[in-house]
Formats: sequence, structure tokens, C-alpha cells
Amino acid sequence: MLVQQALITFSYNAIPVLLPPITQHFGIEPGMLGVYTSVLFAVGILAGVTSGGFILRFGAFRMSQICLASAGLGMLLAGFGWLWMFLPAAILLGIGMGPSTPASSHILARFATPKVAPLVFSIKQTGVPFGSGFAGLVLPAVVILYGWQGALFGGAAMCWLMALTLWPLHRRYDDDRQPNRRLTLADVGLAVKTAFSSRNMAELAFAGFAFSGLQVAFISYFVTYLVEAIDQPYAVAGEMLAWSSGVAIVGRIFWGLLAGNVVQPRPLLAFLSFAMVGAAIAVGMLDSDSSYLAIMLSGIAMGATAVSWNGVHLAEVARLAPKGNASVATAGVIFCCFCGLFAVPGIFGLVVAASGDYDLGFYLAAVPCALTGIVMLRRAT
Repeated sequence: MLVQQALITFSYNAIPVLLPPITQHFGIEPGMLGVYTSVLFAVGILAGVTSGGFILRFGAFRMSQICLASAGLGMLLAGFGWLWMFLPAAILLGIGMGPSTPASSHILARFATPKVAPLVFSIKQTGVPFGSGFAGLVLPAVVILYGWQGALFGGAAMCWLMALTLWPLHRRYDDDRQPNRRLTLADVGLAVKTAFSSRNMAELAFAGFAFSGLQVAFISYFVTYLVEAIDQPYAVAGEMLAWSSGVAIVGRIFWGLLAGNVVQPRPLLAFLSFAMVGAAIAVGMLDSDSSYLAIMLSGIAMGATAVSWNGVHLAEVARLAPKGNASVATAGVIFCCFCGLFAVPGIFGLVVAASGDYDLGFYLAAVPCALTGIVMLRRAT
């Protein structure tokens, strides 16, 4: 599940990381990334919120295979080099992204005890920073050898290879599937209803909206921000994203250990909310005179906070979910997360396109996190 999550994350981060050579090839503005991102996450919202019933019927491993195959096809289409192909590519990548987290949560919730769940979910969620870091570190180097199209073709091949690798595990780990379960629109309502079934769940849903929005805005625009506004070489910008993602891998495991043994999850999420705001302000304050160390530390701060919250958050969602319905509850909360993924990067892109101010985009993206911190802190005391 960790590798599945890493490859899905790599797939939808590939185009943002490859944005400098792509915009140069087509002669378009970087702010146009907001259109791609909005389509990607709009489809991801629909795919995620409807995934609960599909996971229960076909099995979590089978749905993971479908996600990987769809993501690979999306990268293949984008790699053909026609601008209009980026629209169906975004749709296919959204289909691949949406059910991936509910599917893995369904499996892990069956085997992880409440005490170790935060750590288990955090380890699995290290796939997100690993995938984005792998994209930031490897793709700029691959571009030099094979061009941005070759980089996308290689990513597609990796996704398809992993989909085939999961094939023999389907029967063993999908033994709880319900093949006769009907798929209806009521599944969508059930997922959303579960996400707002209590005040605790509703607060977790809003936290997912805020945290996801800032995380994806950072990952999507950090490389381009460093190249366009901070005057950093493309390879150095990719290296900075890799640093951030590497720290996030350690950060997710650290917060998972802390939440399971030292601090309750909700106060920890409150602390992370305010830490994200501080990190976003630090990134927004960078300029062309900033040192290599200052840029690296600001990215690391974002990696340790805005890219490291997921395991603690998802474990808390699974803990509060009705027994046997972790995938449905996760799908509902992920729906709210995807709303953040859709709205915040889109607004970020509009701000950049209208004003050219990346720093303002980072500040606005941090506002929902500040509100989340206040709500979580009040509930935790």
C-alpha cells in the first residue's frame, strides 16, 4: 500500500514538477497549472466519494490496481505532447488518485489495532512525500536525458508494473469483498453523511480540507515558485522539493509515534495546524536574495508539517468510523480533502496568474489551517 500510494502521488505530481519545460515547450504561463490541478482534483473528488461502494464490492487490492492503471494511462496521454491531451490526462489521473487512499485505509483498518494505527497509517502515508520527493529528485534529471515526454512515459510504465504486481494478492486480501453488493448513488450520500455524522468527524473533515489544500498548493507550485520568483536553477528547485519530501517521510512516522504513545491525536493536529501557518509564511517571505540554507529550511518546515499530518488524521478517521466501514468514512472525509485540493490550488493559480505574487498565494492557502488550529485547540482543551 505504501508503494501504491507513492506511485499515485508521483503520477499526479509529475506534471507540476515538469511544469518549467512543459510551459517552455507550449509557450503558456505557469498559472495555467491551476486549470490542470482543478480538473484533476474535481475528478478526484467524484472518484473518491463514490469509491466506498466499489471497494466493498470489488476489493481494495483490485481497486488499487485500477487506480494505478488509470494513473499510468493519464501520464501516457500527457506524454504524447499535444496540449489538449492534458485534459483527458487530468481526468484519468483524478480517477486514479480518488480511490487510492480509501482503498488502503480499508485494508489497514482490518489489521491495525487502535494503539498502533496512527503509526501504521503514518508509515503507509509516507508514500505521499516519497512519491513527490521522487518526482522532484528524478524527473529533472530524466528530462536532461529523455525530455519531459520521456519522463512521463517512464512514470506510466512504473504504474502499470505495480498494477501487475498486485494481481496475485487480490484473492488473498480481498476476501472480505461483497461481490453481490449493489452500486447506487446512495453510496455517495452515505460517505458524505458519515463524514458529518458527529462534531468530531465534521472537524476532521474540515481539517482535511485545510491541510490538503495547503499541502498540494505547496507541492504543485514550490518548484515553479523557486524557478520563476526566487531565480533558482530548475535542478536546485527539484532538489529542494526532494529535501522537503524526505523530511516529510520521517515527519509522518514521528507524528504517528507521538500520536500513538505520547500525545492525543487532536491536540497534535491543533499544533500542526499552527506550525503549517508559520511554515507557509516562511516560504512566502523568500526572495531572490535568500540563501540556499534559508530556502532549504523553509521547504523542510513545510515538509515536516504541511506534508506530514496525513497518517495521524486518517488513523483518527478510521478510529471514529463505524466498524467495517473505514473505507466509507474515509471516502467521505477524503471528499472534503479533495474539495481543498480542488479549491486552494485553483485559487493559488488564479492569484499567481492575476498578480504574479506567489507569496500572497501561500499566505491565502494557510488561512484555513489557522482556522483549523483554533477549532482543534478549543476542542482539545
